[in-house]
Amino acid sequence: ERFEKLAALPAVIGRAPGCDVIVADPYVAARQLVVRAHDGGTGFEVSALDAPNASYINARALVTGAWVGIKSGDSIECGDTRLTFFAPDHNV
Repeated sequence: ERFEKLAALPAVIGRAPGCDVIVADPYVAARQLVVRAHDGGTGFEVSALDAPNASYINARALVTGAWVGIKSGDSIECGDTRLTFFAPDHNV
């Protein structure tokens, strides 16, 4: 288990060294997901990039290129990896 604080948004999640969150999972694409702020920075959303394997939010499959709102505590799954999103004001 590890925690990573994002320095800035948008943030890319994937296996590639240039990603903001690097996931060591062979079933995760080089660039799997992107997280960004919306609603003037008060909300957050995620989008699946063009990856060969599906990504899920709370067990619901993401459609590549579509943005889905996420909230603190939501589960993000890609490959064999499960991430939990926490908003900046969430006490972890």
